[in-house]
Order: sequence, then structure tokens, then C-alpha cells
Amino acid sequence: MCDLDRFKLVNDTYGHQAGDEAIKCLASLLKSCCRPGDLVARYGGEEFVLLSADCDNAAAARRAEQIRKALSQIPQPKMDGRSVTVSFGVTEIQPGDTPETMLRRADRALLMAKSKRPQHGRAAWQRQQRRDGQGDAGRHRALQSRPVQGVAPTNSDHAGAGQDRH
Repeated sequence: MCDLDRFKLVNDTYGHQAGDEAIKCLASLLKSCCRPGDLVARYGGEEFVLLSADCDNAAAARRAEQIRKALSQIPQPKMDGRSVTVSFGVTEIQPGDTPETMLRRADRALLMAKSKRPQHGRAAWQRQQRRDGQGDAGRHRALQSRPVQGVAPTNSDHAGAGQDRH
């Protein structure tokens, strides 16, 4: 599950047409990243669900991070060339899951990603990388253990429910 960050601010600052264009840009990017068997759906407002076939938490978190980075590098013409960012909540199907329980878990992971996201995610991640001296394996562990840069994988119901993500 993903949600455009600070979407109300985009609408308030640049207008609803800019917000609409940002939503279309995210939708197009998500669709272009689909593999056979995947499904993208707008879940409401600026929120989307990407159902990935044959994809565990680690692979889904990597895909989410790739999409997140790609969107952050696309200039939005109606926003004076600035870009938008997106946060993800990642989960995988578990025994006994219903669509509702899986979506609820992904939503809580999304809330966790938004609440833990550094003020300036990209810069904060780079500082963390230099401080830790971690390579790709360390980055994978970081994605699994803390929701930096708006990606929060989870496979349990422990993520903080009830937080406002908008």
C-alpha cells in the first residue's frame, strides 16, 4: 500500500490540478512496474494498493524502495519542476488472511512508515549509511528493521494503529 506524502500541501500550494497530475504520475509509475500477475488499484484519494504475485516481504520492500526513489526523481511540471514523494507499507499474505486483514496490516505499516520517516528522508538515509558503513546487505536489514524513507515492511499486527497519516 502506498500514499503520496504531504498531498494536502501539494494541493494547497500548487492547486488541485497539480495534485491530480501527481496522482496520475504515481499511477503510471506503479502500472509500469507491474509484472504479469500483479495488480495496481487506487484505494482512495492519493492511496494505491499494489498486489504483487509471488513476492515476499523482502522482495516487496525492494520493489517499493525502487518505486519510491523513481517517483522522487520525476519533476512535476505543475509544481515548478519539484517532485513528490510516496510512502509504502509492505506485507505478505499469511495463513488465515482475508483481504481485510492483509490490507489492515499494510495500512498499519504505511502509518508506521509515515510516522518514522525522517523530515528529509533522502538526506537522512545517506547520513545513516555513512555513519553505519553499511553496504547493500546493511540497507536490506535497515529496511526490514526500521521504516526509513517511507518503506515499512511488516508481517505482524504490531504497527502503530490509529495514527493520522495525512
